[in-house]
Amino acid sequence: MQREAMKTERRQISREERDKEERRLFELKQAKKKEKRRGH
Repeated sequence: MQREAMKTERRQISREERDKEERRLFELKQAKKKEKRRGH
């Protein structure tokens, strides 16, 4: 029972980490686009 809870919790944490990373990469991409536009 406890092992299942740990597994689910770990899966939840890793999903949150992945979401955070995706958001960070997305924001980086957006910032780069803005930089490009500003240069012109």
